[in-house]
Formats: sequence, C-alpha cells, structure tokens
Amino acid sequence: MRHESWHSVAQTSEQDGERNSLMLTYYVQDSAVDWVVERLKRPWVFLVYAARR
Repeated sequence: MRHESWHSVAQTSEQDGERNSLMLTYYVQDSAVDWVVERLKRPWVFLVYAARR
C-alpha cells in the first residue's frame, strides 16, 4: 500500500530486481552571514574529525 511508505513509493519485490537510487540534499543559507558561518565550519569539522582518528 502506498500510504504506508514514508516516501509514497510502492514496495519492491524480488522480481523487481535491485533498486539503485541517489538522493541529493543541499541547503541554502538565507543571508550572507549564514553563508560565511557555514563556510567557516568546514575546516573546523575537518580538523575535529582528523583529531578523532
């Protein structure tokens, strides 16, 4: 039933084969300040993840 799926797609069966899909999500900042803040987060996140290793 389509209404039972959170994304309104009929469930596949073994006869349908493999379903390969890709979902892209992008975020838009509303102001120039938000844009700058998001860009400054990038090196910080990179450094934090590098330090965790």
